[in-house]
Amino acid sequence: MKNKDYKSYSYDQLLAFEKQGPDLVEKLKNQADKKNLKINNLKSKLDGVEQNIKKVVEKSIGQKPGSEINKFYDSLSDENFKYFFGTCYVLGFLQLYINVNLPLILSLLGALILIGPAIGIGIMMILIILQNIFEFIVGGDAIKKYQKRYDKKFSEIKKNKYYQSIKSTQNQIDSLENEKDKIENEYITIEKALYEIVSLKRKAKGKEDRAKIAAFNNKARSAASYVRASLLKEILNKKKWECPYCHETYDIGNKNYTKLLDADHIHPVHKGGLSTKQNMILVCKSCNSKKKTLTLRQFCKIRKFDYEKTCNVLEKMGKDI
Repeated sequence: MKNKDYKSYSYDQLLAFEKQGPDLVEKLKNQADKKNLKINNLKSKLDGVEQNIKKVVEKSIGQKPGSEINKFYDSLSDENFKYFFGTCYVLGFLQLYINVNLPLILSLLGALILIGPAIGIGIMMILIILQNIFEFIVGGDAIKKYQKRYDKKFSEIKKNKYYQSIKSTQNQIDSLENEKDKIENEYITIEKALYEIVSLKRKAKGKEDRAKIAAFNNKARSAASYVRASLLKEILNKKKWECPYCHETYDIGNKNYTKLLDADHIHPVHKGGLSTKQNMILVCKSCNSKKKTLTLRQFCKIRKFDYEKTCNVLEKMGKDI
């Protein structure tokens, strides 16, 4: 399952994603939970195989010296831990309530805070001491020798009888864990995108708006080129030409239009002006470069040109003012 780049989504795609995303996250989480359940079942299966091997080994070479103490000690730190300390708290409560004759509330608090933990820790210390005494009596070498025999026998049985089964099960676990990781990465990515959805939508909207403006400007430039060519044809046979803005006169007898003239939008494209013959006029390059996105009134005011005179000239040429 490949993670998607939601930053590249369009605004409409993000709106649809915003609605569908939460359901998709829930669906993916359910898939991950199912994979995890299968993984745990397979791991339990492996644990069961190892327990069977352990029983076979112990049947063959006997149990480890002191194993009964170890089993009890391990059970206290495993699933029976809560029951063990629960019993300690009960014993502590009975001691305070019956023997010491404390009130019920004080007995409960004393057992919970002081006596119960003290009894539990005391029993654990006794077990550790018994284990050390046993190892001292039996000798550390006996336990080490047993462990060496146990490990060797365990490996032999595992390799000869259960190798293929364990390998197959482990491969299934690895495959499922890989699939689960991909699913989890996918829904984490979706959750992150949903958290950032407002920002993503705003950026997508801005990108689309800029694209529309660019497309409009491209069309405007294309239309402007066509109108400019048409305007140049109108002065093809003229030798002198006057700029309608600054009223400077230019010699165009040698057809050097491109060096002298530009087509200007009277009402700027930036402010909604169209690329039509009624809104475009040939002007000198100097005026065109200075007018840029200014309106005609603004341009005339800044350049100190006669706005009324300029408007009259343009109207006589059939331009919209």
